[in-house]
Amino acid sequence: NSSELLPRSDYPEHKDWFGDDGTQLCYSAHGNEQELELMVAEAARKLEVSIRFYNPIEYPEKNRIGITVEDGGKFCTCSKCAELRKQYGTDAAVVIRFLNKVNDKVQAWFAQPENEPYRRDDFKIVFFAYI
Repeated sequence: NSSELLPRSDYPEHKDWFGDDGTQLCYSAHGNEQELELMVAEAARKLEVSIRFYNPIEYPEKNRIGITVEDGGKFCTCSKCAELRKQYGTDAAVVIRFLNKVNDKVQAWFAQPENEPYRRDDFKIVFFAYI
């Protein structure tokens, strides 16, 4: 789950990464674009570590990584998350936007020649789209 990927206790200096009720990430970093980019980069870095470990040679079936919201928690209600919820009509939109940014970073990492042994054309990030 997302709080295991980016646990609040490991990132006390990044308060914008966390939702206002304490159970979810704030997938918009409260509208702070600089913090959002740092959050995306850290999430992508952690995925890259997992991709290296579960490499395509030894683990060909491991082509999906799940990053999902915490069960039972409420989505962040900050003004940026509320704006995106209103724009798209669902809380899932802010998560999708975040995961698309993370995936862009992972795909750029795959494209680097030194990461060719880890490249997976069928790689997917999945999540539960609670609405």
